[in-house]
Amino acid sequence: MLIVSKKVSIVTSIVLMVIGALMSLLAYFAYDSFINFVCVVLGIFIIICNIYPLLVYSSLITQDKSYIPNFVIALVFVIIGVLFIFVHGFVMSIIATVFLIILPIIRILLSNDKKTQLLKETPLLVIGALVLFNVFDGIFRWVLIAGGIVIFLIGLVYLIMLLTNKYKVKNDNNVIDAEIKEV
Repeated sequence: MLIVSKKVSIVTSIVLMVIGALMSLLAYFAYDSFINFVCVVLGIFIIICNIYPLLVYSSLITQDKSYIPNFVIALVFVIIGVLFIFVHGFVMSIIATVFLIILPIIRILLSNDKKTQLLKETPLLVIGALVLFNVFDGIFRWVLIAGGIVIFLIGLVYLIMLLTNKYKVKNDNNVIDAEIKEV
């Protein structure tokens, strides 16, 4: 059972409001810098998450060759992390291409009813082609702004609900959650 104090909930709602406001303002006023910052942070995060598996699998390959696919996947993700830091526009286009073009084509090829699957996958293929040619770059800015506004509003509504006692949280008292069973 998760017990949340009112103070923690208020801090959480304020943090949401600050993150939402910063996201919207940075996307509006400093879009290129904001995207660069997000991609560098994402690249560092990807590298950090995959360095340890890369090292582990590289040592396990000498004992068992079945770890080669895991090693290759970890290596690919480390390379993607490095690319995110230095050439993130190119990497995002490739990732979008894979998810919006290549995967739908694979699903079409593997489908028993190729015509129906083609009709289902056509919107993704069109969006993938547009993303590949950077048609949505301006739209992405507005998506970030709208997402920031939504995050800000969620935090604001949560804060208002907490302050008007519409949302109940446990008091800051020590609570012991125990269950009694007879033997």
